[in-house]
Amino acid sequence: MKPCATTLALALLCLATPVFAQTSELRVSLFPYIPDRAAFAVWIEREFEARHPGVDLIVDDMNAAYEAGYGYDPENAARKLLAGGDDRLDMLEIDTVTLDALVDLNALTPFEVRRGDYYGFARTAVRTRGRTYGVPHWTCGYFVITEHQRVSRAANAREFVRRLQALRNGRAPLVGDLSGSWTSPSIYLDAYIDTYPGRTAARGLSDANNGRVLAALRDVGTICRNGACGVDGEAAQAAFARGEYNALVGYSENLNGVLRHPDRRIEPARIRIAPAPLGAGNKPYMFTDALVLSRRCDGACRRAAQAFAEFYLSDEVMAAMMMSRDAPGAPPRYLLPATRGAMRHDLVRRDPIYRQLARALPNAVPYPNAGLPAAVEAREIRGRVDRALQNVN
Repeated sequence: MKPCATTLALALLCLATPVFAQTSELRVSLFPYIPDRAAFAVWIEREFEARHPGVDLIVDDMNAAYEAGYGYDPENAARKLLAGGDDRLDMLEIDTVTLDALVDLNALTPFEVRRGDYYGFARTAVRTRGRTYGVPHWTCGYFVITEHQRVSRAANAREFVRRLQALRNGRAPLVGDLSGSWTSPSIYLDAYIDTYPGRTAARGLSDANNGRVLAALRDVGTICRNGACGVDGEAAQAAFARGEYNALVGYSENLNGVLRHPDRRIEPARIRIAPAPLGAGNKPYMFTDALVLSRRCDGACRRAAQAFAEFYLSDEVMAAMMMSRDAPGAPPRYLLPATRGAMRHDLVRRDPIYRQLARALPNAVPYPNAGLPAAVEAREIRGRVDRALQNVN
């Protein structure tokens, strides 16, 4: 075992380093929805190879991965995972809503990093057909971000709307990016589980015209003035940061864009964040992004992949990414980890916003790893959600 590298970016624990007889090449594509992603990819390659000199890690261009949509397009992802030569990907970080489809396409081999501190919903998200097909990494869900504690503590959609309407400070009530081919069905399922916390996501997909759920979304639509619930993500973050709205609904990482905005009027110390109440209750509902492995990756490739997954999921690396230690001067990314260890790391637990976010994860339930791509393709749910939020019959 070689001595630990000591870099300003990480100050990591010394991680055990497998011995590779000769240099192994590992081609990976990582979750691209991350601030400062180009520099981040360079940083990850450098830090991993410093500890594993027997592996040539090649991180696929994260902008290209974003454009290709590997995480949400199972057929495109399968082509890359099954390709040969330099066009291939050995490992891919996907949203697990596409996991079952990738297994159907015979693109994956079972793959895991054994840990005892995965959040329950994340562990469920990477299992299908009785086997584990991925390593949970990031998670995300819909949160309300506000400076008003009463708003953040709303127990359901109607209470959320009333508390926002009661504010008289010259700001519009709500802004968010709640419309889109994937977003609208996801919003519907979130509202469904809020309303029926004991039911399964599969039942929500089959019950796509539920009156109580759509009524709750229509309530939310009453405060989405002038299309404010269909504003592009970056534009929504900017409008909230400038103090034009009392609340923003979106992923927790939207806070990174809010806090780095040059005209920000929102005070970090006043920020309150909680799962968004979109139905007749408020049950945390979370996506999980996971590292999956090509069925063509075996032998030295699989050993390299295992080493990378263990490195990438280590508490020290996760905490450094969450707190933007690879991008000095940048605010925390407010990405959420799949492990309790990362959330409890000293770098993270001292942050007051992460302490609020930590409360949502233990009782969360997972988005399904089967069925959602077909619902997106059918477009039926999207039409109903969009009409509800616009209060159009």
